[in-house]
Order: sequence, then structure tokens, then C-alpha cells
Amino acid sequence: MKRGRAAGRARDWGYRYELPGTIRRSRFDRRWRIRMAAYESDLTRFIRDLKRAKPGIERAQREGRAIWWDKQLDLDEQQRWRDARVPQRAYVYQTEPKK
Repeated sequence: MKRGRAAGRARDWGYRYELPGTIRRSRFDRRWRIRMAAYESDLTRFIRDLKRAKPGIERAQREGRAIWWDKQLDLDEQQRWRDARVPQRAYVYQTEPKK
């Protein structure tokens, strides 16, 4: 069993040292895991209740995503956009010199 400062830290985190190089979880850690398995956050409850109250919300999200993001790329059109691009000048607010 370790002694001194390292043993104190190990106890705080729920580890128990038996042989050098081996770590065994304590009973405290197992109980904590069981309690956390039953835990449900406020955010999880809110999302679940929202989906129950508005069953069409996921379908609406998918439709909205399809409008803005799920698009087929046209490589020829992208190349035309790149070719038509005008390079920006070093100082944007500079007026054109008179000729």
C-alpha cells in the first residue's frame, strides 16, 4: 500500500493501490457509477419534454437543414465563380485615380 502524499490523492479519487503497478477501484467508485447511471440532467429532460410536446420538431429540423446545407455541389459552377472573382485591392477605401 502506498503511503504519503500519493496515497491521499488516490483515496480522494476512489482508487486503491494493492501491489505496485496495479489499481483496483474502491466500493465508493462503484456506488458512484450506479448513481450516475440513474442521473438525468435538466437539459436532457428539457429536450425529451420538448420532443414529446412538439413531435414534428425533428422533421422540421431535417427540412431546414435540407434547405441550407444538404446540397449537391456543381464543380463547373464553382470554377466559374472562382474565375470571375476580382482580387481585392490593398486599401479598400482608396478611390480610383483619375485618368
